[in-house]
Amino acid sequence: MSQPRLVHFLTTLCISILSPVLSAQPFVPASAGYVVETLPSAIVSLSKELTENRTTITDSRIDSTHSEVQLAEIEKQALAAYRIAVNTQEQRAYGHTLAILKRWPIQEEKTATIHILLASVLQHEHQFKEALSHLDAALIKDSAYPQAWLMRAQINLVIADYNSARENCNVLSSLVQPAVSINCIAQVEALTGNAQSSLTLLENMLSENQDLSRQDYAELFTSAASIAHRLGKSEDAIRYYNTAWQISPDQPYVLVHYAQLLLEQSRFDDAISLFVSRDERALPDEQKILYTRALLMSKEPDNITHANRLKENLEESFKAAFKREEALPNKAYAQYALYIDKKPQEALVAARANWSLQKEPSDTLLLALAAQENDSQAVLAVLARWIDAHRTEDARLDNVFAENGVVR
Repeated sequence: MSQPRLVHFLTTLCISILSPVLSAQPFVPASAGYVVETLPSAIVSLSKELTENRTTITDSRIDSTHSEVQLAEIEKQALAAYRIAVNTQEQRAYGHTLAILKRWPIQEEKTATIHILLASVLQHEHQFKEALSHLDAALIKDSAYPQAWLMRAQINLVIADYNSARENCNVLSSLVQPAVSINCIAQVEALTGNAQSSLTLLENMLSENQDLSRQDYAELFTSAASIAHRLGKSEDAIRYYNTAWQISPDQPYVLVHYAQLLLEQSRFDDAISLFVSRDERALPDEQKILYTRALLMSKEPDNITHANRLKENLEESFKAAFKREEALPNKAYAQYALYIDKKPQEALVAARANWSLQKEPSDTLLLALAAQENDSQAVLAVLARWIDAHRTEDARLDNVFAENGVVR
């Protein structure tokens, strides 16, 4: 999950060290009528939408005669597919988007929009270096392209290249409204030793500025909530998350982190309420895991039955990923193994694989909790040194280190 809405975008786990039940083998249905998996309604809608609006586009790597109309159609379809991918966080929707983008002819120069879309999909796939390359290409075409700079800052925050992220935010100050650039720099400073001053800056902007858009408010409240959460100011964080939630109830970052905080505070009924009106089949795995945890924590018999049904669904989802020979979502699998399937060793393997790629606070905390369950002092010591080097403040991590006697 990415940092709070700088821009809305979100490796294969070493299979040999996972349990045999989840080992990857090519899947061959027993018959032509065998139902491998029921597609979520979002994917059915995507296929229908793209089919209904598609003009005839041949294989771009063979056809060398693409008109401007055909190129514009590829861009239009890619934008439509990406919109659905972002709204649903469904892996196959991102796959559809990438397939459409690959129709762009090799001999035709890519537009800035195509580069941005490619970067967005690659960022989602954790291919950060490749994503940054496409953003560079977009900026060669237009050095004042705000979204490209926003995405550069986003990715650099995810991979913990804070100096680059700060530079990206500084460039934005002359390209976008103050709320966007201030939010950007506040997020960087909050992770590099200046969390309280960053929170104060955001709070002042929210209380004093009357010219903010609805989206500005949602993003600023989300950033303020995230920082307050890490500082251990739980009531402030809950208030800010709730406000952001009321403004933007479909924002995945808000849903995930708000639910996580409610679970940390043992407010499982409140956490459950965030999910009850949603289509369970359309929930991404990370959200489904949080919902399952909340139901289990309630200890109500009906909720336990419901949670067990969701657990079976999650297990099937991970098995299906192997059958399709997809990259296993390391973060989601680590959460599943740690909190639901109670397999701490597998959780640690997945959490380490995830942290090798992205180092947001939630990734670091997940690895620390998995290390704690495995009594891995070595991993905790590495994380403590890393946190100290970057001056990142997180009360939850401090508690883990203190409980395990890690000297800092």
